[in-house]
Amino acid sequence: YVLKSGDAPRSLKSADVNADCKINIIDIVFIVEFIFRGGPIPKPGCVVLLTAGKNLAPKETATLGWGTQKLIKNNLVEIPIQAEFSSTLAAAMFRVQFDPLVLKALEPQLTDRSQNLSLYYNIKDNQMTIGILDINGQNYVSAGTGPLVTLRFENQTTLPLNTSSLRIIHSELVNPSAQLLEVKNLKERVSAR
Repeated sequence: YVLKSGDAPRSLKSADVNADCKINIIDIVFIVEFIFRGGPIPKPGCVVLLTAGKNLAPKETATLGWGTQKLIKNNLVEIPIQAEFSSTLAAAMFRVQFDPLVLKALEPQLTDRSQNLSLYYNIKDNQMTIGILDINGQNYVSAGTGPLVTLRFENQTTLPLNTSSLRIIHSELVNPSAQLLEVKNLKERVSAR
């Protein structure tokens, strides 16, 4: 449902296992942590948190953007999604929008940095949803800077390749404790270090 745009769960409340009133990749990491790593017991659906006025620990942050595009053939291009974060990453999900009259989305690829995770993706109309995680909760992405996934597109026109319609419209990066990192999406390219 979350990663492949499948049918909704029979009970949306039950699918929200971390009780944040959302069904997203955090719930997947939360249940993996519970089953395989002895993490906290799933909570019974959406619960309003009573945190108003309390000092909460600052969220971990991550920076996300485009790497340098690489022309493979006259009509095929690869573009990495780069990320920088300071702690281990358990899962990531991206929703990318593109112009299907200009670009045809192909199967994305894992990178050296994410090769121990599984790749899930769905291409529908002008959007591609990509998720990466190890469903067994044993492999993570180390802290640092570099590409997480490489998007691949075919030019649908006879004009020179134009990737200006390509945008990351949603992203979620989750640590092994099933906590969402605060993501800063950059329009400019992130330089690899």
